[in-house]
Amino acid sequence: MLNYGYSVLAGEISKFVCGFGLDPYFGFMHKSHTGFQPLVYDIIEPFRWMVDYTVFQIANNSSKRHRIKLKEFVHTREGNVVMDGSLIRRFLEILDRQIRQERKYDFRHGKKTEDGLKSVQEITIVKIMIQRLAEFCLNNSTHSQIYTSVFSS
Repeated sequence: MLNYGYSVLAGEISKFVCGFGLDPYFGFMHKSHTGFQPLVYDIIEPFRWMVDYTVFQIANNSSKRHRIKLKEFVHTREGNVVMDGSLIRRFLEILDRQIRQERKYDFRHGKKTEDGLKSVQEITIVKIMIQRLAEFCLNNSTHSQIYTSVFSS
């Protein structure tokens, strides 16, 4: 479930990385492998908790109706264990709610609250970080500024 969730999150982040004109194959922390997009996985790191928390929610659900059942995992002919369609749908619904959940964030657009923050969806925060990274790359700022300008807030 974790691998599946990280792949879903990577797909979402990859769309934004490419949309802002960044090269997903040029990363900072992760090394390049065949079919692997290091920049996407660099950006995923602060957001992995959403997938982890979603798996935790499903695994610790006290309702018999929503509890994971052994029959929801099947073996392929190659011997791999995969989730069946009903578990995938349930997992994606919960992950989507987590990604779309709002939290207070220092965002420069829109109406701010008394504390100067705005309610922003987690996925919007991902977009903001990628946009800041793209702006950083275009402005040719110093390397020490990347963490304060891109990953601040």
